[in-house]
Amino acid sequence: MSVSIDGEQKLSELVDKLGISEEIKRKAIDAAADVYGNRLIANTPMSPDSKKNHLRDDVTFKKDQYPDGSVDVGFNKYGWYYRFVNNGTKYIHGKHFMEHSYDQAKDEMQKVMEDTLRNGDQ
Repeated sequence: MSVSIDGEQKLSELVDKLGISEEIKRKAIDAAADVYGNRLIANTPMSPDSKKNHLRDDVTFKKDQYPDGSVDVGFNKYGWYYRFVNNGTKYIHGKHFMEHSYDQAKDEMQKVMEDTLRNGDQ
């Protein structure tokens, strides 16, 4: 699942007009990924069986993975399993923790990006 910030293209164009370096843009994106990743870890349900692997332990985000500086925030090895827990199945109700995590983190993500872009290399 990929989450897109509303107006991302417009924001990118405005940032380009400001003449902010690619390094600062990447720092802003990485800071937002940290916020969302931490919120996702906090909201990811744990398995009631303590011997099983927990999705919470599998949350990852790979910085500098793409040339444009974008970051994937999601799950590693057992990532396919999150869909059952998040969306539900015929037998279990979905918890929608990914959507809730984004909704809870979006204001803080925006603030941390703005602060990083505003402060630059300071």
